[in-house]
Amino acid sequence: MENETDAQLGVRLQQLEAELHDQEALVQAYLNAARSVLGADSFEQVARQIFDAAIGLIGATSGYVALLSEKGDENEVLFLEAGGRPCTVDPSLPMPIRGLREIAYRTQGVAYENDFMHSEWVKMMPGGHVRLDNVLFAPLNVGGRTVGIMGMANKPTDFTPRDAHLAAMFGDLAAIALQRAYDQQMLHVLTRNLQRSNEDLQQFAYVASHDLFEPLRSISGFLALLEKRYQASLDEIGREFIHFAVEGAARMRKMVEGLLTFSRLETQEKTFNPVDMNAIVRSVLDDLHAQISERQACVHVDSLPRVAVDSSQLRQLWQNLISNAIRYNQSRPPRLEIGCDEKEQEWEFRIADNGIGFDSELYQDKIFQMFKRIDPDSQAAGCGIGLALCRKIVERHGGRIWATSEPGNGSCFYFTLPRPAEAARGKRS
Repeated sequence: MENETDAQLGVRLQQLEAELHDQEALVQAYLNAARSVLGADSFEQVARQIFDAAIGLIGATSGYVALLSEKGDENEVLFLEAGGRPCTVDPSLPMPIRGLREIAYRTQGVAYENDFMHSEWVKMMPGGHVRLDNVLFAPLNVGGRTVGIMGMANKPTDFTPRDAHLAAMFGDLAAIALQRAYDQQMLHVLTRNLQRSNEDLQQFAYVASHDLFEPLRSISGFLALLEKRYQASLDEIGREFIHFAVEGAARMRKMVEGLLTFSRLETQEKTFNPVDMNAIVRSVLDDLHAQISERQACVHVDSLPRVAVDSSQLRQLWQNLISNAIRYNQSRPPRLEIGCDEKEQEWEFRIADNGIGFDSELYQDKIFQMFKRIDPDSQAAGCGIGLALCRKIVERHGGRIWATSEPGNGSCFYFTLPRPAEAARGKRS
């Protein structure tokens, strides 16, 4: 290198600059094609952008992208670029898998021919096909299977191993786009089916629970008449039986009401407005005044923030949590601590009590499921909908709900609500 002349060094420098320029062009073209995978609306649109980038780098002037037919024996052309040469073949007709195309499919690798018009493959060309000086085929491999092909033709110079490598790269990118299109289509179908299933379930729950109210009213009414009319002739066991029946009907009514409320949640419009959480909790405590007074419960509430929520649903959430904290509590008196911590992206609310507690590791998921109760035989047991409703409300607001507890040592229920990024830190009502 020390003996190189200035002229030779200049030539080498020009070569290096040209190679660098080619590499920059390759990287930029690949990046642009990769961006199209994420931004395009359809696979055909993505495939066209990837194809244009590939033939631009390689220097081909003609080509197409085709996908394997449903039967797997032909190609169906998405688009065809004749490069200005005459072509009378209908591109909508299926394309047989044979010749070099068959080799690319079978080997799942790039195949090319630089003297096509003198090759054995030329006899397979249909009449009216564009003249092919040279051809190159890059397979689209998805999940270990070739499901399409990218064809290029009529490069002014011969195709090279480097061209084959570039074509394979862009073919793989097109395969990724195709897989993404398959996934999106499947996700769309699953989402649509899930939405339809949810709508059917909500409608069923609403109709079933709504239609149960009338027979429940009839049962309660006839039981009351039975007790009134035959009070004198009933013995203690008979009156006890009627009492159990009345209690069962009342519990069934609560379950139906809860089921109706649960089924209506998803059908309600999401209207979230800034609300003072202090005001909501004070309103709930006013409504639970009788329960709080009867148990002589002590409730301490820290300063709570303003949060964008559905106020009626958050009111229902707090009512369920506070009522449960008092109901499942054998302490004298029950003590409740309500507070909130400000996190980076959310508010974390909590309600702690000194109640009976439960094994949170064992029952963490169970307590938030519909009709699931830790102790169904307990006299304080509810209808098994309240905490399921709480979880539904919290998740509908984009939050999470969980609990920590130990048997005999009380419980602490937590739930989060999203906090806008622009909200001022520490700002509370």
